[in-house]
Amino acid sequence: MPLHFRENRYAGVNAHLQSHLQSPGGDWASFHAAYITYITEWLANNLPKGYRALSEKSLQLYEIDSRGDERRSTTRPDVGIYRKSDFLSSYPQSISPIENTLVIPALDTLSDEESPQAIMIVRIDKEKRFLVTRIELLSPANKPPESHATQYLIRRDETLRAGINVIELDFIHEQCSPVPAIPCYVHRDKLSAPFLIMATDVRASLAQGTTSIYRVHINEPIPLVRVPLANHDVIDVDFGSIYHKTYAVNPVFGEDLVDYAELPPRFDTYTSEDQARIRDVMSHIAQNVTPPLSTSG
Repeated sequence: MPLHFRENRYAGVNAHLQSHLQSPGGDWASFHAAYITYITEWLANNLPKGYRALSEKSLQLYEIDSRGDERRSTTRPDVGIYRKSDFLSSYPQSISPIENTLVIPALDTLSDEESPQAIMIVRIDKEKRFLVTRIELLSPANKPPESHATQYLIRRDETLRAGINVIELDFIHEQCSPVPAIPCYVHRDKLSAPFLIMATDVRASLAQGTTSIYRVHINEPIPLVRVPLANHDVIDVDFGSIYHKTYAVNPVFGEDLVDYAELPPRFDTYTSEDQARIRDVMSHIAQNVTPPLSTSG
């Protein structure tokens, strides 16, 4: 009998859902759009005074056809955090270090590709907005070996060299990160994890910048992520609660795609340890939870 739930039954990233979304026709674009919308909403309600969160064109390229497969090249909005030019920082930096986080030099995350030259024209006045941080939810099309991985790295490099911080949410466990320095789950690298959030802080300078890597394992909560803003400002972003909301508000995820009575697609792409964790989640649901959305098979 199928086991469907409107709410996410994993403590963090739903392995069943993410496997479905990486399948042909899995409609990754729909999840991407919804999650980015709710991240923007959360930031609008929680950013310190003087900051705004706006959806704008992503650093990534997408190929979407009418079935939800990735085909036609286009860009899709992610999130940028701005501050007003006349606002002086006063937000206290009081967040304690977060466990399970790797920290590496930001320079180590840059690609070896030379960025193409470009001209940018900006209007300077009292109302000018300065982009300080970008938030990107990585798409399969922008991870190796797909065609847009190199373009994504070039745009990422340009952003960091411009002194703009970058937050990257990577829930695509079946492909390595486009950033070569990041441990690869596909290759079973030491310190790798199926899901990652990377926060690259270049406020001081690119040479002094760092990338914090938040590893998210199966059935572990998505940690609060320290997001750098301008000057000494930071905000602790709850990407986990936003993920749970995205899952619950969109019934196609829990009612159509995810069936806890069945193993996720391509179960063998997970490590043996993670396969055991997934089976534990499924067993707990089968034994202890009454499925409100179950249907007779």
